[in-house]
Amino acid sequence: MGGGSTYIGCCAKSEEVSLVSKIGFDYVELAGKEVVAMEESRFHSLANDLQHLNLPCWNLNACCPPEIHMAGPEYHREANRAYLKMLAFRSNLLGVHCIGVGSPLSRTLPAGFDRKLAEEQLVVFLADMLEIFTPIGIKIGFEPLGICYCNFFNHIEETASLLFRFPRDSFGLTIDFYNLEHNQEADLPLDPYLSRIFHIHLSDDAGSPSQRDFLLPEKYPVHSARLCRLIDSGYHGTISIEIDCPVRLPEAAASLQMLRTVCI
Repeated sequence: MGGGSTYIGCCAKSEEVSLVSKIGFDYVELAGKEVVAMEESRFHSLANDLQHLNLPCWNLNACCPPEIHMAGPEYHREANRAYLKMLAFRSNLLGVHCIGVGSPLSRTLPAGFDRKLAEEQLVVFLADMLEIFTPIGIKIGFEPLGICYCNFFNHIEETASLLFRFPRDSFGLTIDFYNLEHNQEADLPLDPYLSRIFHIHLSDDAGSPSQRDFLLPEKYPVHSARLCRLIDSGYHGTISIEIDCPVRLPEAAASLQMLRTVCI
């Protein structure tokens, strides 16, 4: 993956990788929690399929299942580390470059929980993650999440405290414009964070935040303007369409074509 190019991928389930390749995406973005949960034979079959299709898996989203808690009363460091080690092992075999840390159910705090303690727990979780992933060359992209999904680290400016704690070459941001829209931050200047943005997510929805879908034609100008500002500022990296729905050829191909016109 060259440093001066912009690549476009699609988030998908493992059984959809052939369709993602057929549509023409540069890479597929799989869910980390799905990759870890696979039985050994299924995982090796997936790795073989990706190699046969010549379809890279440069990014993972949904890094943790709900039973892994980054912070909160059910935080358990040793269980987290065991999970992260398996995630790292399989990510390395797939050739992953960056892990996105979103996973709202893993970082939703109950009412009244000590937020200072929660931040301390999250910092330890991320430090453990970097200890495990940095030696194998995989970056961590922390994702500010929409207030529609969770109640902990929702806003871009909140992440500054995390960015200052960790090395800039291994810890940065996954910027999800759908999440930013729900926080009324999608059109804020991102230049102050540009050097720490590792990855981009885009989507629209089919009626609710649990139904993220391909890009709506009527919103193409909005997505185009946001990406153009980012690219003109110097961003050259990966951009994924992040969906909850099945991959559908007509809509996926149309979204890809629109993004190609922006990223040429």
